[in-house]
Amino acid sequence: MRSSRARALCLLPILALAAAPARSQQEFIDEFDGADGEVPIGWTVFQGGWQLEGGALHIQHGGSEAWIWQEQTFGGDITIDLDIKWEEPIPLDAVGRHGGIAFFANFPGGPQGRYNGMSGYTFDWIDRTGDHGFRLHKWTNGAESGLLPDALFTDPDPPEHWRLVVSGETLSIYYQQTLADPLEFFQSINDTSFRSGYVGFWVWSNNNHVHYDNFRVTNPDIVIQRDLPPSVVPGATIPVTLDIEAFIPVNSFVLTERIPYLWRPTPARRGRSSPMLSAARAWNGI
Repeated sequence: MRSSRARALCLLPILALAAAPARSQQEFIDEFDGADGEVPIGWTVFQGGWQLEGGALHIQHGGSEAWIWQEQTFGGDITIDLDIKWEEPIPLDAVGRHGGIAFFANFPGGPQGRYNGMSGYTFDWIDRTGDHGFRLHKWTNGAESGLLPDALFTDPDPPEHWRLVVSGETLSIYYQQTLADPLEFFQSINDTSFRSGYVGFWVWSNNNHVHYDNFRVTNPDIVIQRDLPPSVVPGATIPVTLDIEAFIPVNSFVLTERIPYLWRPTPARRGRSSPMLSAARAWNGI
């Protein structure tokens, strides 16, 4: 908590020059660079032989769904990036390549599988003809409902990079077909059912062979909004309030503070097209 507050104070001189909300970001990154054959540190296996292989997280599993969960929870507005690549042999049954990621997941007990009472979201790929491509599903106590129409994605092969963006009430999906391709927008939907929980990877039970890599979760660490009156007179001193939200990802804790201070706009200096804004007094109430 102390470090988040210190970062907020460091941003205040910058905010005196901007009326729009300001954000700083922090990231959780796992590039799966541990020793081959080990379970990555900070991850818990529910089912399957998940292990590190060649600088990526590897799974080749049959007989049941395979799941692995990051032990940290995440919440709020976040962006999730991951590389995912199916390897040979490709399953030849009707389902084919099938697996993906769960996020904002919660369970009656610890993290398990989606049919074990999970509440949260899954985003996955499936080869099956009837619902081919990307799927975004909501799970409520183990009951599944689709959030996107089936078969919207028409490319025959799964993209190698996925991005999920949660912003307010909107969930947005982006992808790169290969890692050399530009990022493309796919779909977005509005749903606010879940906004905190575990993130995990999974594959279907038909011997999918998959590598996950370059997993990244980015979230706004601090969001600061200045309550600026609609009209001010240069040279006048007016009371202003800063609303500060500092997001701390462990246990999804949010610290909110309101900081009052006095603000004085000053005329533009020669050679500058916009007025300089300066704090007339220090803030208090921290």
